[in-house]
Amino acid sequence: MLKVEEANLLDAKVLEKEALVYNELGKSEIALQKFKDLFLYTSGNFSIEALEQYCIIKTNNLTAENMQEDLNEIEFLILVGKNPTRLNIVANAYKLASTHFNKKTEQINYLEKAFHLYEHSYKAAVDRYHGSSLDAMSNLIFIGHILEQLGQEKLLDRMNKSKAFENIVDVESYLLDFYNELEDYDKTDLDISVLIGMAEASYGLILLKSNFKPDIELQVIDRFKHVFTLLYSPKFIHYEIIQIDFLLSHIKDAVIREQLEQIKTEIGKLVI
Repeated sequence: MLKVEEANLLDAKVLEKEALVYNELGKSEIALQKFKDLFLYTSGNFSIEALEQYCIIKTNNLTAENMQEDLNEIEFLILVGKNPTRLNIVANAYKLASTHFNKKTEQINYLEKAFHLYEHSYKAAVDRYHGSSLDAMSNLIFIGHILEQLGQEKLLDRMNKSKAFENIVDVESYLLDFYNELEDYDKTDLDISVLIGMAEASYGLILLKSNFKPDIELQVIDRFKHVFTLLYSPKFIHYEIIQIDFLLSHIKDAVIREQLEQIKTEIGKLVI
């Protein structure tokens, strides 16, 4: 079958669809090049979704050599509008950038920037059960916990200072209550980002659990298996592995690392 280029059928709409399809299939390198070609195309328009997906791929492929240049490019995304989804994309870029540095001060700087952006996103969210809201809330807890482990402000104090949260007495109890709310939430018509957000909330219970719970990683694995049985997505499986790698890059506790590694292995097996 002829490629669209050879058949002279290529235009901006076709190129964007190609990029989005390759991205959904988890072929990020091909998708990234397609997006670059799209943005250089001399005629036609592209959607904001294309720009968002391009920034997500760039975020997941950051390198130390081009770090600041790539972050500056990704941050331009919020010039389109500071909605929760775009704030999360930029926040995620700074979060993942922290894994490329060994110096504690550099890690803290990038994580603080990420926390601020996720905080802005969570405050801007209208529906706390929307995928972008769940993403922001989970990452606020993850990053706040890691910053506390790096010697910064305690997570509880940080959350109570934030306008995104109100009167939290105990972080673990707050997260457990929220987790139970999600369990009771009607999941019938939810999209994959919401279902993944619900599953990711479980990571917080692993990180913060004061009393070791040996079966919690199995519950998380079952959640993700359920999600990707409902809607198979190599792209989202890849994103989830990147999220776990982020946690592993900062978490030192051997028991927690073992649980996260097991989750990562089992999620990886879901790729067909």
